[in-house]
This record gives sequence, C-alpha cells and structure tokens, in this order.
Amino acid sequence: MFDTMGFYVRLSDSDYKKLIPQGTITARQHRPTEHIEFIYTNLRTSHSYDYQVSWRIDNKHHETSELGKGVIEVTGEPYLGFEFSAPKILLGHNVDTIDQELMLEACLKVKESFEKMTGVDLPGPGEWFLNRVDICANYVLNSASEVPAYIRYLQRLDYPRRKPLLYKDESIYFASRHNTFKIYAKGKEFRKHDLGRLTQTKNAADNVLSLDGKLLQIRANNILRIEVELKKRIRYVTSKHELETGNPVLKFKYWPQFCDALEIINFGREMERVMEKFMIGEVTKVMRSDDVMRKLESVYGSRVARSYFAIYVQLVTLGCLFR
Repeated sequence: MFDTMGFYVRLSDSDYKKLIPQGTITARQHRPTEHIEFIYTNLRTSHSYDYQVSWRIDNKHHETSELGKGVIEVTGEPYLGFEFSAPKILLGHNVDTIDQELMLEACLKVKESFEKMTGVDLPGPGEWFLNRVDICANYVLNSASEVPAYIRYLQRLDYPRRKPLLYKDESIYFASRHNTFKIYAKGKEFRKHDLGRLTQTKNAADNVLSLDGKLLQIRANNILRIEVELKKRIRYVTSKHELETGNPVLKFKYWPQFCDALEIINFGREMERVMEKFMIGEVTKVMRSDDVMRKLESVYGSRVARSYFAIYVQLVTLGCLFR
C-alpha cells in the first residue's frame, strides 16, 4: 500500500552545526543576475542493495512579507528534509508494496542508518513531520502484453479539471498541488530505475547474494501500478480535522506530525476517492484521436497513416465528423 514518503525533522542548533561540516554544499545560481536562488547542505546514507537516501540540511523558511506582497526567505529553526521508498529500504526494491507496520519499520531503519553515519540522534518517527506519502496498489495481470492494453483503455478516461500527461501505452499522469495520480507499467519503470543495481552477483566481503534483478523484472512486467501521491492534501485533511474537532495538531512548516497524520488520514480512503473521480470521468478527445492514429498505423503503416490522420483532423475541425 505504501511506497515513497517524505519528512521534515527538527534539529537543535548544536546538531545543525555538527551536521553542516559532514555534508556537501548544494546551490543554484541565476546566471543573468548572479543571484543565489537556494543553498543548502546534503548527506547520503546507504541502505539495502545500494539504495541511498538523500538528506537536506537547512534553516531557511519561506514566509509572507510584512507588506503582504510576495514570499520572502528567512533564517529560522534548522531541520532535515528527506524522502525514501519504504519498500526499497526493507526489500531493496519496490516491485512489492508494504503495509503500515512495515512502513514504520522502514522509518526506524532510516533513522538508525543516519545516526550511525553522523553521530546525531533523531527523535522517533512519530515525531517527524509528514510532507509526502505515495499510496499504491499492484494489479497483477495474466501477461505482460495485457498491461499496455489496460493502459490504452484507461487513457480514454479523464480526471475532472486536470490535463492528462500520456506517454505512449506506458503511463497516465494527472498532477496537481494537492495530489498526483499515476497509472503506469511497472515493468518498464523497474527496468529504467532499478534493474541495473539489482544484479545476481555474490559479494565476497559479506558472502551475501544480492536480489535477482532478472526475476524481479519478470514479475514487474505483469504489474499495472496505481499510485496516488498525497502532497498538500495532507495539510488540507489535517486542517479540516482541526476545524471539526477543535483539537490543534502539532505542525512544522505547515505539515503535521507523523503520529497525528496516521490517526487523521485514512490512506486507503484517499486512494479510493481519487480513483472514483477518475473512473467516472468522461472520454477524452485527445485519446480518441490517438485511437484513430493507432488504427490507421495498423492498417496502412506510419507514413501513409500520418497523411490520412491529417485529413481526419481537418474534417473534425470543420465539423464534418463527430467524436
């Protein structure tokens, strides 16, 4: 059910000063004006099967200016910012998803690794502040060929007030500030991001056999992955809970403490809510045009199909054909 998660963790001034020399400075400069757009320090901790977590160390915050016009950057309480895939921490891959209990176990492993590397103790995961969580589900189909077929069909559907990003017959992507909805072929995503580091080789140092990337690839090929990435939706649900109950929730940078988020947010219901909106959406004009192009290509080949498709688009524009 869970994959990637993002957190902030408060730091004391002494721990902040201890961590800064251990990291690498990252900055971005706007070349025309030579203005430094951001600067922070980052660290990397290693985990299972060469999977790494990047940690951002910072003390910059964005606030509304006193005049109420625009946002300004100010120096304030130091903190860590980081994201990680909970299944990759525990399993070395995210072909499978994990439940809430294992998600907390992954958090503890990340905490342990950071403390071992830096010598700085972190509070327990319940005191971290949640700023992202990916809720996901695997639909294991009968064959790899069924995955693109399902995606082509689902690309016909629309999501209210969102413009879809479609990539061939591999993915569907609806983005917004509150949540992002993704449907994609897990096999192709796994091959691109994880297969290379999961090879069946023996590590002479610790005599441990790594994960068999080829077997995982075979499994991933049959998986249609559905993901809902909660972003500002986390803050919205938290604020709504505070208004309804009158009980304030401890927050940092507007994000709720993890222990409260687990009590307030029904993650399964959040995924169902997004899926319901998508499944009752109307058929999109873009996809129906794509269907025409695919049909023409299958009959005439790509070169002739492009000519016929141009005629089809012109007829639709003139109102001679109805979709």
